[in-house]
Amino acid sequence: LADVSGSISEQDITTIREIALQINSGLSAEDNGAVMTVGNEAYGNPITDDPAQREQQIAAISGVGEDTNLYASMIEALDLLTTSQDANFQKCLVVLSDGEDDYTTGVTREEVEKKIDETGIPVYTVAIVRDSYDTQKVEAAKVLGSFARLSPGGLDITFGLDGTTPQEAGQQIAQAMQGSFFVDFSVPASPVLDQMAQLKVTVEDADQ
Repeated sequence: LADVSGSISEQDITTIREIALQINSGLSAEDNGAVMTVGNEAYGNPITDDPAQREQQIAAISGVGEDTNLYASMIEALDLLTTSQDANFQKCLVVLSDGEDDYTTGVTREEVEKKIDETGIPVYTVAIVRDSYDTQKVEAAKVLGSFARLSPGGLDITFGLDGTTPQEAGQQIAQAMQGSFFVDFSVPASPVLDQMAQLKVTVEDADQ
C-alpha cells in the first residue's frame, strides 16, 4: 500500500518505488502480490505471481496530490487479503507512507487496530520522516509503526532520519517475510483455556 497523496514529495515517491522494488526482488517464485496506492481512496492492481508485472505496477506509482485516506485504505487492503482467492494462504500487508491520515471523513485509528486484530495478518510499515522537528509527522509515524507492532510478526521502520537506504529498508521487510511462518492450531477446552478455541502464532525466525 503506497501513499501517493499530496503530503508525499517526489523524493518520497522515488523512495517508495525503490523500497518496493527491493521487496519485490526478495520474493520467492511461490510468492505473489500487488501494489495498491492511496490518495482520496485506494486504487488497486491485480494480484500476480509475475515479478515483471509487479515491477510495472511499482514503476507506475506516482503522486496524485490528493488527501490521504490511509486508515480506510489499510482496512480495504486487509479485507482484500482475507477475501481474495488469488492471495496466498500466508499473507502480509506492507504500508509505505508518512503515516498521516488527513481525510475529512473515514475510519479511525481504533478501527484499523480492530481489523488488524481480527485478521491476524502481519503488517510491515515504513514511515517516511525527513524532519525530526516536524512533530505532526513524527507523531503520525509513531501511529503508523504502532499498527505494525500490534500485528503478529509485524515490523516497523522509520525511514529518513537514521541513514537507512531504501534498499536496506526493503531488504529488512523481504527478510522478515521469508523468515517467518504461520501456525494455526486448536486446543481442547479446559477451565484455563476456555477462551482459547484457536491460538495463532507467528514466529519471526523459522530456526527457533
